[in-house]
Amino acid sequence: LFERSTVERMAHHLRTLLEAVALRSEQPVAELPLLTAEERQRLLVEWNDTTVASPTGLPVHVHFSQQAQRTPQAVALVLGDDSLTYAQLDARANQLAHHLCAMGIAPGARVGLAVERSFELVTALLAILKVGAAFVPVDRNAPVDRIAALLEDADVSVTLTHQPFASLLPASGERVWLDAQAHDIAN
Repeated sequence: LFERSTVERMAHHLRTLLEAVALRSEQPVAELPLLTAEERQRLLVEWNDTTVASPTGLPVHVHFSQQAQRTPQAVALVLGDDSLTYAQLDARANQLAHHLCAMGIAPGARVGLAVERSFELVTALLAILKVGAAFVPVDRNAPVDRIAALLEDADVSVTLTHQPFASLLPASGERVWLDAQAHDIAN
C-alpha cells in the first residue's frame, strides 16, 4: 500500500510528535510539530523557491504604478456598482505603504492579511509589496487556533484586517484596522 520510504517518514513524524508531547504535554496537539527543523526548512524554503524573474526585471507593484502613470483615469477595480481608477488605487496603496513604513515595517517583514475581498484587499496587497514585505493570507474559515499558529509561525510583524475578523485573531499582535483607521492611514 505504501512505499518503504513513506512508512519510514510517517514513523519519523510520529516520533517527532511523541517527543514533543513528552516535552510539552499541556500544549494542544494542533500546535505540536510533526516535522523536524530540517524538513520544515526544506518544505517552507527550499521547495518553495518558486521565484520567477519578470521579463522586465521589475516587480508587479512597479508595473502597476507605471500603468497608473500611463492611464490614471482608467478603471482598475470594479466591485458591485463601485470602481477605482488606477490613480485612486495607487494613491491608496501609497498611503498605506507610508503608514506601514512609519510603523517600522521594512523589506523582508511578513504582514498578516485578514481582509475580505474588497478594494482594501487589493490596496493592502499593493502596499505590502511596495514596502518590500511579504503577505501572509488569513482564511476566515480556519479555526481560531490555526489562525493563531499561522501568524505565530510566520513571525508576522503586523496584521492588516477589518473589524469582522476581530474575534478570529489572537489577542496579541499589532493590528491595522483598515476600516476603523482609514482616516488615519489617509493622512
